[in-house]
Amino acid sequence: MPELHGSGSGYLELESVASSNTVIGGKVYPMAAALSHHISLHHRTGLALGPATLELGAGIGAVGLYAAALGARCTLTDKHIARAALQPQSYAGEGDMEVIAGTSDVIIEMLQRNTSSNAAHFAHRPHVCALDWSDAADVASAHAASPDGAGFDLILGSDVTYSSASHETLVSAIARLLRPTRDGGPPSIALIAHDSRRVDMWGEDVQLRSFQDAALACGLQVQRSRLQCEDTHSEGYLLRLML
Repeated sequence: MPELHGSGSGYLELESVASSNTVIGGKVYPMAAALSHHISLHHRTGLALGPATLELGAGIGAVGLYAAALGARCTLTDKHIARAALQPQSYAGEGDMEVIAGTSDVIIEMLQRNTSSNAAHFAHRPHVCALDWSDAADVASAHAASPDGAGFDLILGSDVTYSSASHETLVSAIARLLRPTRDGGPPSIALIAHDSRRVDMWGEDVQLRSFQDAALACGLQVQRSRLQCEDTHSEGYLLRLML
């Protein structure tokens, strides 16, 4: 993660999930660092004005907390995870794998601790809440909790595009949660950092194409550019979405 400068300068202290190899979102992924570098270079002035900002699939909160440290009024969200993800190789006496029922708040609780441990960096203390973007009631609640109940000026997401099955509900949530552009005001935008994981035989990124198609079908404008993380030498894409 890039260094912070100014008030509360230094680095964010980010706790990760001990079993992050099985818990999606339990660590800092390369595109989280890349997106943080991008907003530091290109959105620092705007973030200093305190825009209403939402991070989807925040995981440990790296991007949202970085934006908050630059001045954003940020809401960090993620969903409750299945308890089985915390102990994926539990076996019954007969040798059958046990599926642990229920969900865990481990990600939400970790987000709250990371917010508290970095409090000195924030002009506006970030808010943490559970949000499953495939749940219409969750999305409606998040929209109602936004400033004035009007939506968010900026939506952030990194490494949230790894499953094509979720793209339709993800872009639908983004379209619902973005604040409609005010007369004469800057457009509300979503910045989504995508890591290339699946490439077809013609060298095309399958998940990137799926996400772009879903966004366009939902009526969002899409601008795509390359995104690099110098610390890890990783390359991905930045998708800028607007209503």
